[in-house]
Amino acid sequence: MQGGFGKMHIAQIAPPWVSVPPKKYGGTELVVSLLTEGLIDRGYEVTLFASGDSKTKGELEYIYKNAVWPPDKYSENNHLAFSIKKCIEKKVDIIHSHLEVGMGFSRFTDIPIVVTLHIPFTEKILDYFKYFKDVHYVSISNFQRSRGPKEMKYSATVYHGIDVSAYPYSNKKEDYVAFLGRLMPVKGVHTAIIIAKETGIPLKIAGVISDKQYFEQVLKPSIDGEMVEYIGEVSFEDKCKLLSKAKALLFPIEWPEPFGLIVAESLACGTPVISYLRGSIPEIIVDGKHGFIVQSREEMAKKLKEVGKISSSDCRKRVKEKFSVDNMVNGYIKVYEEVLTNT
Repeated sequence: MQGGFGKMHIAQIAPPWVSVPPKKYGGTELVVSLLTEGLIDRGYEVTLFASGDSKTKGELEYIYKNAVWPPDKYSENNHLAFSIKKCIEKKVDIIHSHLEVGMGFSRFTDIPIVVTLHIPFTEKILDYFKYFKDVHYVSISNFQRSRGPKEMKYSATVYHGIDVSAYPYSNKKEDYVAFLGRLMPVKGVHTAIIIAKETGIPLKIAGVISDKQYFEQVLKPSIDGEMVEYIGEVSFEDKCKLLSKAKALLFPIEWPEPFGLIVAESLACGTPVISYLRGSIPEIIVDGKHGFIVQSREEMAKKLKEVGKISSSDCRKRVKEKFSVDNMVNGYIKVYEEVLTNT
């Protein structure tokens, strides 16, 4: 069942900020949960290090009983130190950290460490990564990998995967477009609002307010409950309902997105995506087949009028073939086995 590696014991270290799986917002935590449970279903022994309000079929270890919010470096380091100490005590075979600072603890153990970075590379992260050439890095898109330091030990690119069966599919759409994500300038919510007004197609916004000043000064004046509606932070079930009935998901992102999980989730619901050409987007959708990749706000508004040409079944098929949980789990198993073989 695990090839020639016996019963591999894998540690998954999630951030302590949000429970695993997340109750509402939490793309990283959703991915960690799906990976953890997928490995357990394959017969692997997995210890999950997360907040105490997390749930898993495996063993859960935690230092914080509840998720720590807002994030801070003190609790992050405390969580990581606790996790690495426990990994050493348990003599796990491999440590998979979903926190980039986890690499700093590689000098205190001979247990191989795999790190998945869930955010874009910044200058600080680039400089930090150069000091840990013995850590095995997994990129979540080829774009992200292209932005990383060449000195790093790249094991593979493993795309995020989702449980497609958990997403309701619909090819019957209602007269609105959706925006889901953190409400902050780089996510481009303001652009989505302008497009809704220009096209006359209502916009439904869902997500956590990450920048209060931006929300109050830029977004709130346009929220009238009719043309522009703010629903708030939504549960997984409500997110799926919102996505499955939307004409399209608008993704006017203004930063180098390493992997847009919400894009894959939208496609799983049969809903096409109209996105700016940023980051990993061309790896997720094929322009003209699963939505449109555009260069400007004007082009996004124009393509919104053509979105009816996109096949909902093609959108869902894309996720089944490329971004399924099985694909992700298979990818990480291959990484773990190669790391252990070469250690």
